[in-house]
Amino acid sequence: KILLHVPDLNGRLYDATLESQFYFVTDKNGRQWHCGDVYPQEKELPKGDYRVRLMLRHDDAKLLRRFRNLALFADFALDKPLPAAVHSSEAAALCGEKGREDAFVV
Repeated sequence: KILLHVPDLNGRLYDATLESQFYFVTDKNGRQWHCGDVYPQEKELPKGDYRVRLMLRHDDAKLLRRFRNLALFADFALDKPLPAAVHSSEAAALCGEKGREDAFVV
């Protein structure tokens, strides 16, 4: 299962800056697997490569250009835990101190 969302835009309908937002999820053959709008929903997709196209609508093209670097989040469960070094502080990580190797990101 995957949940695609744009935190800066989702959930805003009547107080939104944009007139509309819509996204499509397609596979490498262009087949549409999922679509969504201001209220994202989880979707179960088979394993594979996908493309997400986010479309935003507003009459002012200059305003739309401001959204070019908008973050799109993809929330999904990992098949297995991802090992990661965990440090006691940001400074410890930046200075190269050895972190704990027995921690996992799940």
